[in-house]
Amino acid sequence: MPSNTLNRQICRSQETVTEFESFIHSRVPLKLDEQKESAAQAIFVEDGSDRETLPDGFVEIQPKAFGVVSNAKGETPVNEYAGIIVATGLGVSTLKVGDRVVGWTEAFYANRPRVPALQVQLLPDQTPFTVAAALPVSFMTACHALISIADIQPGQLILVDGAASEVGQAAAAVARHLGASVIAAVGSSDEAKFLEDSFQMVSTHIVARNSPFVKEQLRKVISGSGVDVVLGCVRSPVPDGIMKMLKPFGTLVQIRSRGNNQPPNGTVSTFDLGSLLKSNPQKASWLLKQVVQCINQGLPLSPLKMVTLPMDGFEEALKQSRHDSMSKYVVQVEDDSIVKSARPAHTLPRLEPNATYVIAGGLGDWDEGCYGLWRRLERDTS
Repeated sequence: MPSNTLNRQICRSQETVTEFESFIHSRVPLKLDEQKESAAQAIFVEDGSDRETLPDGFVEIQPKAFGVVSNAKGETPVNEYAGIIVATGLGVSTLKVGDRVVGWTEAFYANRPRVPALQVQLLPDQTPFTVAAALPVSFMTACHALISIADIQPGQLILVDGAASEVGQAAAAVARHLGASVIAAVGSSDEAKFLEDSFQMVSTHIVARNSPFVKEQLRKVISGSGVDVVLGCVRSPVPDGIMKMLKPFGTLVQIRSRGNNQPPNGTVSTFDLGSLLKSNPQKASWLLKQVVQCINQGLPLSPLKMVTLPMDGFEEALKQSRHDSMSKYVVQVEDDSIVKSARPAHTLPRLEPNATYVIAGGLGDWDEGCYGLWRRLERDTS
């Protein structure tokens, strides 16, 4: 019996229908279209994660807020979220349905992210979702650089190059929390003023990173042989004038840099957080645990520069995050949040597992359509 519905599907019309629908209560799981995300257009597509049972050791989250992360080309994507656990897989004993959590995932702004339990941590009751969603990438990066690599100690002197950036602010906060003193290198007077106002840094401890007199400025405030740690938080190399202030056998940590010359008698380390999280999940879990532990110990978060927008301001958040290096943008998810989603113009038909289907033709453009039909049959009958 000829089927017009199947014929249309096999022809694989590339037409899609764009519509507005509830983000939380969507008909199918959604995630941001990665290609649209790069163009700062918030179009959501079907995630497809619900077609399989929740894997062992995984949890499913209902997000309440997303941190907006600008992943550079070639970097492993890391996306931040905070929300409530709505389901747990077998083997998950430390988390339960209803828990408030913060975590990270590679999925692009999914409305029902499924992630390993190792990638989430219980959120302190006093920390709002919108604040928590801003923390994972910058604070895990800062903790890895300062604790795992530099092993900073109370009383040490840390110079943060790019201190007004997202990671730089996190590094300054963590270093102070651990008892170290901080000198900030900035790229503009606006950045210097922000650090003076929000972090109460004295002006003598803030230097212009690109000034030809930066070395002389630093000598006025640094006693002894130099700084214990230089942390580079911008993509360009640490200026030579700053590098020369690293004391013998000090540590240079450069995050996502283009590289620096080797300082004499020093330890040099470079890393990209996304690659670290992908290659060492246990280390990633430990880093997120350190972030939450610092919060529980009283790490102040109020100095951080955050901008919270509603879900309907998602495109604006994506756009602004690419141009505003000082602010951390967060998107807040409400129960009535509406997003723009795209779906195929033709609804996929359900195939009967005990029926026989005859395809006339199967060459040329029909090959791809037949393959898609076969994949659909496999899914319907599995």
